[in-house]
Amino acid sequence: ELAGSVRPGAVQAVAAGISGIVDNANGTVLLSPDLPGLNGVAVADQLVERLGWPAAVDNDDLLAAIGEAAAGAAIGCRDVVFVSLGYGLGAGLIVGGRPVRGASHAAGAIAYLGPDRLDERASGRAIPLRYREAAGGGRVDDVADARAVFMLAEAGDPIAARVVSSVVAALGDLVVDVAALLDPEVIVVGGGLAELRAGDTGADGIG
Repeated sequence: ELAGSVRPGAVQAVAAGISGIVDNANGTVLLSPDLPGLNGVAVADQLVERLGWPAAVDNDDLLAAIGEAAAGAAIGCRDVVFVSLGYGLGAGLIVGGRPVRGASHAAGAIAYLGPDRLDERASGRAIPLRYREAAGGGRVDDVADARAVFMLAEAGDPIAARVVSSVVAALGDLVVDVAALLDPEVIVVGGGLAELRAGDTGADGIG
């Protein structure tokens, strides 16, 4: 649909950012927990076939880091970390001006950091589950996502406030650990969770 909306000749190539582990060299998705239907799919080849332009795919968080360095909050920086806080958790890394993918294309997979896997403690998918477990009973019907938990915390719900505070603490520790490991010039925090706020609960905003 996007390709059909531009004038002929305006596009020279296309790129797609995909959540998960992506083999950039051959344009294949190796593992995407959020988009399991793409596991093992040569997405770049399919884009070339359908659109007729050169195409590349890469991890979405890595592309976000490249974008921030080229035209965003990290312009002029050669050592950049983009931390994505959303339904899942991930990071894009640039070191010495070069994107870092790792030996098995999994660099930046911060969701697996311990103890007790960060994504099970502080991701967008985990937050409503943590609230339901803590609240129980009939208080959870409207808690469908992380935003609902943050809204409850802002409204003074003590259980939601505890969940949010622990999430913010875990993500704060993550940023400190990333800074200590890579010593970047800038850490850019993005994703849906980065925009959420929780009033006077002690978590005045993740971002």
